Amino acid sequence: MKRFSKWFLMLAVILAAVSFSAAKADAYGTLNQKMATRTGPSTKYDEPGTFFNGKWKGQRVRVISKVNTGVWWLQVEFTYNGQLMRAYTGLKRVDNVNLNSVPTESVIGTCRLSRSVKGYYGPGSNYKPMGYSVPANTTCDVIMTENGYVLVEFPYHYKNYEKSRAWVPANQVSGNWSGYDTGSYVRDGVSWWTQEPQWSSCTLTYTAPNTMSIELFFYRIAGIYGTVTVDGSTPNHGWLTAWFDYAPRNVITGEVWFTNSGLRIEMDAYRVDQKNNGGYSSFYPDTVFYYQYR
Repeated sequence: MKRFSKWFLMLAVILAAVSFSAAKADAYGTLNQKMATRTGPSTKYDEPGTFFNGKWKGQRVRVISKVNTGVWWLQVEFTYNGQLMRAYTGLKRVDNVNLNSVPTESVIGTCRLSRSVKGYYGPGSNYKPMGYSVPANTTCDVIMTENGYVLVEFPYHYKNYEKSRAWVPANQVSGNWSGYDTGSYVRDGVSWWTQEPQWSSCTLTYTAPNTMSIELFFYRIAGIYGTVTVDGSTPNHGWLTAWFDYAPRNVITGEVWFTNSGLRIEMDAYRVDQKNNGGYSSFYPDTVFYYQYR
């Protein structure tokens, strides 16, 4: 199968566009005051701190997601004292944000931590580590996934706080969540479709650490069901094993890349060849799909 070096990074929360190259550009805003922050979208969450005191003029932040709790909150990414971080702040502190270009976040599932797990202020160990861990035996809401990490929400009763959010490695939790929605696809390379699907969807559901069930459905064409096993050494990459709904004896194998902007699936399909002692013959080679996060 072909490999494309530009596809990198991980999973997160999907669909509705036409191609990876046409993905929405990252949203940014400019601070209009110092930036008070929370780990989640309300004052009930704990406070990472207040940043850019006296140095906020012209300071840009990357806008990751939005939440309306009666007022708009933004999840933003920024660098402070050489450390990369994500946190929530009120829209009132950030100018020049096009909310239409910012994804709306929501709870996409639940998970449980069987042991204490170190949290980070972002989806990776290159982000600032939190000063505490998510406790063992905690049941959490899952907010989003990216780069092999999961943003989880959990009770946090300290001072006057009620809850917190933290990014933890996905392979350290067990649970069930779906981060994907309906959308369209773009093909690349040799494709076997005789017509463009009028509608398609992709759903990934965690069934265990490093393992997901996957469902692809193409209107008037086919449904594909299977399993994606995420590489332990490369969390943005997984291996696909699946089958068609109308021909379960046929075999689909492939690879999946989870990126900051979408999902890329490369797959080969094999037909059971009864004339060759039950062997397989390739009949849908090197088909590539792109899904863009909504």
